[in-house]
Amino acid sequence: MPEEFNHFDHDRKTRAIDTFQIVDADSSQQDAILYAKKGVSFVLQGPPGTGKSQTITNIIAESLAEGKRVLFVSEKMAALEVVHKRLTQAGLSDFCLTLHSHRANKKEVLNDLGNTLALNRFKVHDEAISQLELLEKQRDKLNQYITELHTTIQLSIKHYTE
Repeated sequence: MPEEFNHFDHDRKTRAIDTFQIVDADSSQQDAILYAKKGVSFVLQGPPGTGKSQTITNIIAESLAEGKRVLFVSEKMAALEVVHKRLTQAGLSDFCLTLHSHRANKKEVLNDLGNTLALNRFKVHDEAISQLELLEKQRDKLNQYITELHTTIQLSIKHYTE
């Protein structure tokens, strides 16, 4: 990994307005999303239940927001279905072409492809922008609290005798 990404401080270096994640992500997932956004090659692996599908979902959402195309393939049908379900729940199903389904026929695939190509990129509404700015301010307050909480204070105690 490039040195600049070691111990990357997502809270201080990432603005909420520049984030298009649609499901929760912990710090290691945030790192993987960052690598994907920056074009760094990596392998995402782990046992079941470690958040790989969440991470892939967020990488796809981030890529869509940047106008990129994504091909997601998996040996396991369950992984395809979980990621598709999460994208659908976030309102991004129009960007998905499900070619793995036994029900998918050539006419449906071509129709879906035409509809997907006709879609425009989305725009963030003013209300959402103000909510993101508020979120950023709240995050900054929490980070400031953490900084102050971990700041060493020198105390000098004087003993008074009567």
